[in-house]
Amino acid sequence: MSIPWLSAIKAIPWGSVVEHAPKVLGKARDLIDRQRSNGESSPPSPVEPLSQGDLETHLTTALIEIRDLKEKQKNLQVTLSELAEQQLALASQVKRLRSLLRWLAFLFILSGASLWLVLR
Repeated sequence: MSIPWLSAIKAIPWGSVVEHAPKVLGKARDLIDRQRSNGESSPPSPVEPLSQGDLETHLTTALIEIRDLKEKQKNLQVTLSELAEQQLALASQVKRLRSLLRWLAFLFILSGASLWLVLR
């Protein structure tokens, strides 16, 4: 029985993912900086007039929601930044492993050729 997520992982073009890791990290940092520098935005005007009590209730609810959204956004930014840094580290390790694989392939071919010459 095949595992669907395993086939999905195999279908991902990891070369492209590794290649674009530094760009993703840069964009994540830009996003964090932009969110930090964004000031307050003007609140939308209400469509219909509300009583004082309704306005206070809506304002309190809106402030709680804004606070929660800002906290979630900060958490998502930190997570995105950490993922981008991990992807960058993964990219450097993949490059190192590719280089090592090339050297091992070269040594394998060289040892096979020398063995062939000795046994010939």
